[in-house]
Amino acid sequence: DGGAIYLNDSSNPLIENCKFEGNSTDYRGGAIDCRNNSHLDIQGCYFSNNHGNDGGAIAIYDAQATIESCTFESNTADSSGGAIDCRTNSTATISECTIAGNTAAAYYGGGIMCWDNSDLTVEDSVVTGNSAPNGGGLYIQSNCTVTISSSTFCENSIDEINGDYTE
Repeated sequence: DGGAIYLNDSSNPLIENCKFEGNSTDYRGGAIDCRNNSHLDIQGCYFSNNHGNDGGAIAIYDAQATIESCTFESNTADSSGGAIDCRTNSTATISECTIAGNTAAAYYGGGIMCWDNSDLTVEDSVVTGNSAPNGGGLYIQSNCTVTISSSTFCENSIDEINGDYTE
């Protein structure tokens, strides 16, 4: 879990101005796996060419994450969440980020996937050129709360956003 960093059991790191390139795992979070009541605060970081089964760059499971001023490009997930996979009672805020050219090969959310009673906010961000069979830019499961503000979703395939959200 977590090709570069594994956070578990109430970890609370602040990660600033770092590069995560070419990390890989067979499970969750190609670069970072954040779970079990942990809270990830990440600012000004660059994620490229990371690979995981779920969450090509970052996987958030039963945890919280604040992701600010980061760039995610060319990350891949075999299953879901090409750049970011947020699921299982998690809360994530993504602000002032660029999420471009990421892929979820098998299922959901080429850029971002939100699943299983999770809350997601995307603000002042650009989500473009991502791909997945469902929700190229963002996939939202029906029991999630998603708020999108002042953000651009464009040129994602198969569709920009799959699921219900609030603007």
